[in-house]
Amino acid sequence: MKNKKIYLEFIRIVACFFVIVNHTVSYVFWDYVPGGKTWCVSVFSFFLCKFSVPVFLMISGIVLLGKEDSYGKLFKRIKKIVIIIIMSSMLYYINECIRLHTKFGFLTFVQRMIERPFSNCLWYLYMYLGILLILPVLQKMTKHMTKRDYEYILISGFFILSVCPVIAHCMGKNGVSSLVTGSMLGVYVLMVILGYYLEKYICVKETMIKWLLLIVIGETCVNVALSYHEWRVLIDNNKLTSPNDYLFYSNQEYINVLILSICVFLLLKSIWIKYEYKFSANVKKIVSYIGGLTLGIYVMGDFWIEMFLPLYYRGCARLHPMICVVILQAFVFIVGMIVTMILKRICKK
Repeated sequence: MKNKKIYLEFIRIVACFFVIVNHTVSYVFWDYVPGGKTWCVSVFSFFLCKFSVPVFLMISGIVLLGKEDSYGKLFKRIKKIVIIIIMSSMLYYINECIRLHTKFGFLTFVQRMIERPFSNCLWYLYMYLGILLILPVLQKMTKHMTKRDYEYILISGFFILSVCPVIAHCMGKNGVSSLVTGSMLGVYVLMVILGYYLEKYICVKETMIKWLLLIVIGETCVNVALSYHEWRVLIDNNKLTSPNDYLFYSNQEYINVLILSICVFLLLKSIWIKYEYKFSANVKKIVSYIGGLTLGIYVMGDFWIEMFLPLYYRGCARLHPMICVVILQAFVFIVGMIVTMILKRICKK
């Protein structure tokens, strides 16, 4: 169990860093016409990092499902997430007031916090809170499900919610009625269940690493090519308004990102299993400790990106944008880690 926990922390760290990549690399390819080397490399990294949220949810499934927690433990989890949402929302709202020179309004703050996240990175907390609210039902349901039950709910659910929208887009149609999709378990809930299924039924082997790596690289290249095709179609039809228009396939709810996420999850697990014996007890402790900081790094990510973004643009005057954005990503991760570490120690006191 101890080794499993460390492997999950390792994956959390990787996923957390790639969330930062997801929130920053668009500053590069937005300034380039699709098709060039810089555009291809930056969009490749943009699609590659799309595994982050699905993998976070898969980890949640491994940690939360297969057991029945008491309602007291559930309420503690909910309380923790609510407090984090309030405190992080306050941080982003105060920063917004300072930046826009507007007055702080408590009622405005509360209303906006209830209605929508104050920052792009906070949407995950809102979604995760919703999952926690139905967790007792999910735990009871999945605890008694057979392998065939899991496969039925995952295949049918992802086909309707992840495959059909892509097929409909390719055919220029509207897709499955919302009366059907709205009555099913949501994609993010299915990702939580998927994580538990992969942990319980899929055995990873060292020999899988090269094949998983090839699939990850190959599928990411396909996603880049599809995006270039989307751009060409939009240009030819004079419908392009922003780079977001040709990024249809970057939606983490769609099947292409789901396949990528499964492969990355299994790849990272396989790598850890293969090389774990080389890591000392101290290294494993460090990995476990940093893994415990990832939520704080993630929550404050957009704040630090905004703080360091002017340095990125200054650096672009001297260095290649891809070099500058990697430096920005490293800064955001390291600073977020240090600040989270300090806040954690203060809270313990």
